[in-house]
Amino acid sequence: MAVVENASRPSLAPVAGLASAIAMGVFIGYSMSKPAAFTSQRQHHQYSSQPQAQRVHVHNSNQSHSQSQSASVIRNRICKTYAYLAGSVAITGVSAFYFFQFTKYSSHAAMRIHRHPKWYLFTSLLSSIALLFGVQYTDYHKRPTLKHALWIAMHVNEGAFLSVLGFVGGRILMKAAILTASILSGISLLSASAADEKVLRLGAFLGVALGFLLGMSAAQMVYPAINDSNTFRSVNIYGGLLIFGLQMAYDTKKVLMRARNLSERYDPINAQIALYLNSVNFFLDLIRLILKQQAEEEERKKEQQRRQEQQRRQRGQR
Repeated sequence: MAVVENASRPSLAPVAGLASAIAMGVFIGYSMSKPAAFTSQRQHHQYSSQPQAQRVHVHNSNQSHSQSQSASVIRNRICKTYAYLAGSVAITGVSAFYFFQFTKYSSHAAMRIHRHPKWYLFTSLLSSIALLFGVQYTDYHKRPTLKHALWIAMHVNEGAFLSVLGFVGGRILMKAAILTASILSGISLLSASAADEKVLRLGAFLGVALGFLLGMSAAQMVYPAINDSNTFRSVNIYGGLLIFGLQMAYDTKKVLMRARNLSERYDPINAQIALYLNSVNFFLDLIRLILKQQAEEEERKKEQQRRQEQQRRQRGQR
């Protein structure tokens, strides 16, 4: 009877989603109505260390300089960054699909991965790190062909590494992908529309938090039995979602800061790498969360079936 009542009770998830969307829209509108106070830390220190009379002169000169800056250049830089981000996600997704199809229909490849999972993980991580450093340290303006070749190779390799997720199931992957795109797009939009750069103060906290997550991952490899703890898994999953969500807001603000600095050359490929890595890690944590929720739901159903079976036996004995 309680099961029927719980099933017929309406869910508050759509109401919460609508309220969140309205609150996000109000915040974005309010933030965009305020004048932007977006300056780098170095400019802020230089400005605050000057006398008052000089500050007025610097403020007027900065205002005239900002008016003379071409808004189209900044807009073009931001558009290029997110175009490369979309390309990175697309290359990773397509290559993961084809690598999964090859692994699925090739028993030899699947057997090698199953027999040597640690070797597969080690070589994939090593090649990913090598290609990542290769992309970051190749000049975008002097060697564009090599830069783009390494960029494509990096995401093809990442797709090969993530192709094993295909065995999880298409519905779970699609659900995690839609949630990742929706949540991180909202976080980026909120961070971009904020009138100040207070989110950049999170840098030290995020560095410590990422180190904590790496420590938890290392503990899983050294002590695999610790993964059986429900508390450990919950902290790992929810902590990862929180940290990578905040990291997305932080990196979005850094992209805007670099795009507005017209005195330096801009590299859109390097600028989007942090956004891409945040998206991948957030996506992986969402998959783990969905699988954890499904496992808990199956346990609840089994427990309900056991109780119903016990009640039937008791009634039969009476």
